[in-house]
Amino acid sequence: MAQHPARDNHLARHALGLKLNRMSLGYAMLGIAKGADRLGLAVSEGGLSKFGLRAGGYVTVHNGFDENMVVLGRRSTKIYPGFAQVVARLRRDLPHLRIVQLGVPATSRAIAGVDVGLIGQTSLAEAAALIKHAAWHIDVESGLVHLARCFGTSCTVIFGPTSVAYFGYKENDNIAPSACGDCWWLTETWMAKCPKGHAVPVCTQQDSGRIAQAVRAALAVRDAPAVPEAPVAQAAAAAVMAG
Repeated sequence: MAQHPARDNHLARHALGLKLNRMSLGYAMLGIAKGADRLGLAVSEGGLSKFGLRAGGYVTVHNGFDENMVVLGRRSTKIYPGFAQVVARLRRDLPHLRIVQLGVPATSRAIAGVDVGLIGQTSLAEAAALIKHAAWHIDVESGLVHLARCFGTSCTVIFGPTSVAYFGYKENDNIAPSACGDCWWLTETWMAKCPKGHAVPVCTQQDSGRIAQAVRAALAVRDAPAVPEAPVAQAAAAAVMAG
């Protein structure tokens, strides 16, 4: 712990070599079986009616980061710069879903084109309720992704300098960088400036069309009707059960 967080990247690489990730490492260290990700967290259920939303009728989006981290200005190397383009495509292709932005003023920037902008307008309990009842959540790798997992809300997570293998949940649509990435804590200022010196980190320069398509495809899979068993398959299954 004395070297936390400066050597967290090294710890993660060691954990991955043992086929562990952020979610399973602690359990392994304690010698107990991994528990469920879902938690019965208290939320403010009145948040939906307060903001004129209905459960399942909206997508939440977040482009903030840990406000305890030191960054230059209001931008972190974790933040994906193309959120406005993703939102524009989703509004065109999914007009039945409203797009709601969550975040705090210290770290989030307003995303052009969202239907409901709630930066600094919710309590944590209200934000939790909105994520709990969202059709989907779109984010960079952040605390709200972990919160969404507690409720079973699936996410599209755009990764940059942090590790997809270590931080990503298998239930989510994790979008890995097309180049570079996984440089978190290789320098003390990794979250303030790209270790390679790029003004906009290469790892965050992902195609907005690809990300929007990933969201659409994931929602389509989730909403696809169950395929009934074919009569022959049903008969075969019945015969097996009958012995």
